[in-house]
Amino acid sequence: MLKLTVFNAPANNKEYANNLSLLKESVAKEFGECAPLVAYVAQPCLTAKMVAEVTYFPEDDTVSYERYKGYTLLHGDGFCELVTEGITPHSLGGSIRKQSEEIFAQLGNILAKNNFKISDIYRQWNYIEQITSMNDGRQNYQEFNDARSRFYNNAEWANGYPAATGIGTSCGGVMVEVYAIKGKKIVNHAIDNPLQISAHSYSQKVLTGISDEPERTTPKFERARLVGDTVYISG
Repeated sequence: MLKLTVFNAPANNKEYANNLSLLKESVAKEFGECAPLVAYVAQPCLTAKMVAEVTYFPEDDTVSYERYKGYTLLHGDGFCELVTEGITPHSLGGSIRKQSEEIFAQLGNILAKNNFKISDIYRQWNYIEQITSMNDGRQNYQEFNDARSRFYNNAEWANGYPAATGIGTSCGGVMVEVYAIKGKKIVNHAIDNPLQISAHSYSQKVLTGISDEPERTTPKFERARLVGDTVYISG
């Protein structure tokens, strides 16, 4: 088991932080050295009070695992893959911009430590508290997009951006998860949808809110991405 993502609706950020701590403690106690990565999404479920999504790989002698605090590395024939937990800020009290910048700094350190480029990210999940809310003219999603764009500007994206999810949560601040992969033998390219304008090509008329950038930056993701024999669909 690589990762356990739990969906549940805490009442506020204090309850979210307490639940996340309890979840990590429970998983560590139950699984020990083989404990999966953990992510906690503050989102109500349709059919139950709590739902868990499990990411796992069947046993495979050709793949080895290295587990670290906050992420796991998978080594196979000609590739190395990185899977992160839900990366959260140290405090949920800061602005969406500050939380996002802190998270991307953490992510950048993980990638650099393991010799991954930022452009090796192929799938990303972005959970943003009250995503469409406005604060002093600034939309939470636009604040996140500006922080993501600044982080992504440190890489060349010749092969397109990651597939990604960016959705709102009831609370919990900002939380980001990523998959990244490197290796010469892996098929890895973006898939466009000719029936839609690419998110990274949105005009200023589509985007909302004040920005500290010269102009509002666009959401940097592709509609889908083919990696190996799997299609990762955004949304």
